[in-house]
Amino acid sequence: ISLACCITAYLLLAYNIEFDNFHDDKKVSRIFRVHTLSTEKDGRIVRDDQAPLVMAPISAEEIAGIGRYTRFLYGGGAMRYGDKAFNEGLAFADSSFFDLFDYPLISGSHNSFHDRNSIFLSEELAKKYFGDEDPIGKMLVLNFVNDTEIEVFVGGVVKKFPINNSFTFQALMRMEHFIDIHKIKIDDWGDWRNPATFFELSSADNAEQIGAQFAKYIPGRNKVRTDMVVDSYQLVPFKANYDQDDIRYNWLNSRMSFVPLLVF
Repeated sequence: ISLACCITAYLLLAYNIEFDNFHDDKKVSRIFRVHTLSTEKDGRIVRDDQAPLVMAPISAEEIAGIGRYTRFLYGGGAMRYGDKAFNEGLAFADSSFFDLFDYPLISGSHNSFHDRNSIFLSEELAKKYFGDEDPIGKMLVLNFVNDTEIEVFVGGVVKKFPINNSFTFQALMRMEHFIDIHKIKIDDWGDWRNPATFFELSSADNAEQIGAQFAKYIPGRNKVRTDMVVDSYQLVPFKANYDQDDIRYNWLNSRMSFVPLLVF
């Protein structure tokens, strides 16, 4: 029993200590995520690991020191190949996702994700639809609840990666499809589907200065959404040590709460 408890405690600690080690420190050293601090109607201050969908492209154009960005969130749809059709959970991201984060491929090319009509599958999902057939370049048909139908080609099969990292997905598509499916306007600060948002900065030393400039977007955002008032946006290093208890809304995996660690 003592040995089992020690092993369990080690696994819990290792999950947190090694969280996001899958991503090379040097590569992500200039990548920052946006946290939104808000005041709820009862006066509580909460932290969300999300930002308005429109913030990334607008701020990348207007704020010096921001380079590439990517957004990440989940959706769902029916996926079909031949006579195989299933409802699947889908993730959506911008074209730079594989440029910013390292996900080795079994087959295909990361460059294919720059084509908006590509889709990247996990090993498991590729096997489910294609068996022993080479999936690269094959076409999949996706249907969504609002009668939208999209045809995409398989650009890559992602090698299995550790579960203790920020991103989890079985199928990854381009963010433009999510925007089109839900008919989101490019200047709509009031839409509630806020993705996890990441910026690559020209210098990590400028993060505080750049983050302060997001304040100019707050009045317009609060004008169209009064249910939850935004106090500030913060730029936080990609590998910042936050856990499940620190974040309210999140599309990403988080480190485990400290509570089960204390139990052991």
